[in-house]
Amino acid sequence: MEHELTSDNINMTADHGSLKITAPGASALKAEVYSINGIKTVEAHASGDILTVDTQRLARGLYVVRVTSPTGSVIKKITL
Repeated sequence: MEHELTSDNINMTADHGSLKITAPGASALKAEVYSINGIKTVEAHASGDILTVDTQRLARGLYVVRVTSPTGSVIKKITL
């Protein structure tokens, strides 16, 4: 059985032009990265509980990341 996606069981790590998202127990993940102005800048998908998003072309700054799985959706802010 898949775990419910919550802000407590999701981890995001930004490093060297990529954003790694882990959500243990998720069967699929979708990430949408938005600028602080609300413009979608990147979207990525993965089957499984680990998703790596290429952020090399994004400027440094604050972004909003929406992660969706079959069991829920979480929105977090992250600095790249």
